Amino acid sequence: MSMLDEKDLQLIGVELGKVLEHNIMPQLDMIHEDIKGIKTEITEMKGEIGGIKSDIIGIKSSMVTKSYLDDKLADLKSDLIGYDRRLEHKTDALIGTLADHRTLTPSDLERLEQARVFPRMTS
Repeated sequence: MSMLDEKDLQLIGVELGKVLEHNIMPQLDMIHEDIKGIKTEITEMKGEIGGIKSDIIGIKSSMVTKSYLDDKLADLKSDLIGYDRRLEHKTDALIGTLADHRTLTPSDLERLEQARVFPRMTS
């Protein structure tokens, strides 16, 4: 039986070292560089995702809610009714003046009364 002596073991060690140095270590270095690149990309993506999240939060904070919109529409309706009432009050004054001067006939007055937007308030 042939056994390996100390010199043979040293030669095997040297050859294994060469194989590691020339074949395996460059591959491990390439893998290491790839991992660094992936980590950099992930870090950049986290920054972009953070920016997107803040954009979404900004959009949500400026969105109109249904209750807000309902309130604003109710306010607008109230304002428009007020404007219409003032306009009708002015129209009533004009009709009254024309009736006092007998410019309008009773049938004209009846037609204008039927065309009123708001019912006449009686006290």
